[in-house]
Amino acid sequence: MTRECVSSRRRRSGGFVGFVCFVVAAALAVAAPARAQSQLEDAPSVPNALRESARSVLEHAFDNLYGCDVREDLEIEARVDGEVVRRHKLRLLRKTVNGRVMMLVRFVTENDSWDTRVLKVENEDRSDDQFVWMPALGRVRRFTSVQKADPFQGTDLTLEDIEVHRARRFEILGRAYSVLQGEPVHVLTIAPMYELGYRRAILFISQKDYAVLEVHYYRGDDARRPYKVSRAPRDQMAEAGGHVLPLLLIFTDYEHGTETWARYHRRSVVDDLDDKLFSLDLLESDDWPRAFTR
Repeated sequence: MTRECVSSRRRRSGGFVGFVCFVVAAALAVAAPARAQSQLEDAPSVPNALRESARSVLEHAFDNLYGCDVREDLEIEARVDGEVVRRHKLRLLRKTVNGRVMMLVRFVTENDSWDTRVLKVENEDRSDDQFVWMPALGRVRRFTSVQKADPFQGTDLTLEDIEVHRARRFEILGRAYSVLQGEPVHVLTIAPMYELGYRRAILFISQKDYAVLEVHYYRGDDARRPYKVSRAPRDQMAEAGGHVLPLLLIFTDYEHGTETWARYHRRSVVDDLDDKLFSLDLLESDDWPRAFTR
């Protein structure tokens, strides 16, 4: 069964009640980010009902983002001074099989990457297996170690930004409450317990539905300014299968003065993805592209 996402705008008017092999959340710092960057307002008093543990909030937020099997069409735009300088289009399938996340990616941009295919298999020790089929080679190559923090083909997006994260693999350094763009939020400062491109991050998580609205990434323990910020506009979110998922992610790189937009043209929660889709035999098959329409 496939449940298509319903946008927030449609929910308000229609009755519905309303985040990576390449390409889906992250986390963040002890010092609060500048008001100019996060548009934070003074925090209101917090009702006792909202004072659940920080660990519980993080688990709910990650489950909302990653706790579902999905079929997605993703367009990635690299922007400089507001102008698009590079564009990639991807189709993705993601499913959890026996506790391990499997991801299929197909590049459909009409350039040298056309029809490149990727199968990514999660391993508990984080040495995820990655299999790549390229038309020029006509065969599958295996990669067991990749630079996940490296930018993806001329964009500000990294593999870390789109892969699945587990709450148990992050230490919680601090928590607070605030208001972000008019919405009450939990503010969690977290640090990965394994190697990532950042040392800590700050997550701004909706108190209403655990949607991750903003993430600030910091490289050093004493850094007071994030090197990268991701934002998920509330009016570009959708609901499917009990999950509230962003249809637009905006990544701002303050080190390079660039911006990347990751726009989901389709983001469906799917209950019946066949395990056999996530196989090397299918990766090499001419029938493989049809896996995204089944």
